[in-house]
Amino acid sequence: LATSPSLPQLSLLIDRSSESIRILEGYLQALDSHVTEDVETAETVAEQETGAGAADPDGPSDSLTQAIRLAILDLLMQNTSPARPFPNIAHFLLFGGASADTQIQDPHALGARRSCVHSILDLLNFGVPGAKGKEKRDPALGQPLFLTLPAFAERCYHVIYQLCQHSRTSESTMRYLRTREDFFARHLAAIPFKVPSTDQQPFIEVLYSDGVRLSTTVATMASFLKLRSWILDLVALDLHVLTTRAHHKSVSELLELMFGNEEDYLEDAGESWEVAVFKPFHEVGQSHLRMIELVQSLAFDWSDSLTIQQQELTFLGQLNLQSCLRVDESGCEVVDRTALLSLLTLAKRALHQQGRITTKAHTDALEAEGNYILESCAIENHRRKIRYATATGYESLRRLLDMALTKCFDRLPFDRRENMLLDLLHVLPNSLRLPGLHESTAVLLSETILSTITKLREDRRHQNLVQTAAGDVEAGALPAERLSVLLRSILECIMDHSRIELVRGNLYAALVNYLHLVLHAEAAEEHIEENGYHVSNASLYASRGETMQLSDSVLPSSSTQLGRQPGSASLVTTSLS
Repeated sequence: LATSPSLPQLSLLIDRSSESIRILEGYLQALDSHVTEDVETAETVAEQETGAGAADPDGPSDSLTQAIRLAILDLLMQNTSPARPFPNIAHFLLFGGASADTQIQDPHALGARRSCVHSILDLLNFGVPGAKGKEKRDPALGQPLFLTLPAFAERCYHVIYQLCQHSRTSESTMRYLRTREDFFARHLAAIPFKVPSTDQQPFIEVLYSDGVRLSTTVATMASFLKLRSWILDLVALDLHVLTTRAHHKSVSELLELMFGNEEDYLEDAGESWEVAVFKPFHEVGQSHLRMIELVQSLAFDWSDSLTIQQQELTFLGQLNLQSCLRVDESGCEVVDRTALLSLLTLAKRALHQQGRITTKAHTDALEAEGNYILESCAIENHRRKIRYATATGYESLRRLLDMALTKCFDRLPFDRRENMLLDLLHVLPNSLRLPGLHESTAVLLSETILSTITKLREDRRHQNLVQTAAGDVEAGALPAERLSVLLRSILECIMDHSRIELVRGNLYAALVNYLHLVLHAEAAEEHIEENGYHVSNASLYASRGETMQLSDSVLPSSSTQLGRQPGSASLVTTSLS
């Protein structure tokens, strides 16, 4: 009804109705319900106990209450997308009105009233500590929603992001979130790097690169990664707005949060030593940058508790399972359960009609094959959902990093830029070498490596000019050890034969930038020596020696392995596009 073309003014009709306040309060009361029922459980119960022919419920149920809240959030998500007109029923429920100038209000202001958007913000802000030097918040309230109900929180963040993205609601919503809630900085600082653990079944086991092992579910893992992506996209959007409007102080605060110590921003909240002792330990020299931690948190391995034994299909081996693929509400392509059950039913009916199922043994074998296909598709859907959520995380991280390195780079501390970029270049190739990485994610990571090393080269040139003008000739030495590790990492990524040409092309371009970086610095130092100064070139020669050593031991002799066509004297042009 909300999207029906026959009722384009539905929101105005409801807004002008005498029952509009009751409708608003009803939706608000449903969202404010303190229900902690699992989202998947609630959706299953709603599917089984509601709809045509379902019996009337005996009384209030937490599962049905949660299902109602989820339905409200789905309604808000569908109608706050940029493609939907403004205002519509979602804006009426969120802001309490449907006029063209309706926007989010301060609920404590004179004449204002609380609406659905305030309920959503209260849910998301629950348990999230405030920033140092700003409003104090009660630390004893409980855990944030993104830890207790990630699937519910993901929908809430999705609604907030679409309000910030829509041209008619963006300005007022972002201003309210920034000035009154300190929303962007607080949630970026509070979101953890590791998925919350659960003891539900069926479970998956997640192993992070630092050795931490957690048990959780596919739904929790996928929802957590996606809600964190919404937070990163919100921060990138806020950085864009702040930079465009020259709010340099706020930009610097967000950049300090992204590239500073991950424990510096939030209030300690009276944290006891029992809690502090279990925080991740950082080795000497290990980076504490929040951006580095975010990149590393996406480099995980996982195993599914659902397992099946390989089975030969005698009756159902010719099924076209590709016809059952559908894109779900999150954008992930999965095997649709309804379509699969329909396909299996038709196949079984056809086998009976053909007279191929004649004995009880045939019936049992057919049933076993059907169960095998259902379980195999369930496992495949788990794999697809985790891979899609991980790819979404990398995309959001790339957008935030691009915003920081393009529009905001001059606001980063001058004396820390180089180390920040080198830290990023230390972890990005490791992510690119992860087994089972999707092609689109590999392309994205290779582009990120290229843009980061390009920015490092530009910043090195700028630093050389500034230091030379100031007469500081010894402060610009490149770290030979880190350059050698970086070179080896790039070459190892190039040697991965499973990568497509576009990935290798980006890596070749990154290698070219690396060589320019090293040789330009060497030429600069030799120029300084010619003008009467003496600077040690040990670090540069070490890196250059490493280059020659790796060229002999790592690079292949066949031209086709480096993206050259046999008999061609140049790289394939499509690799560098």
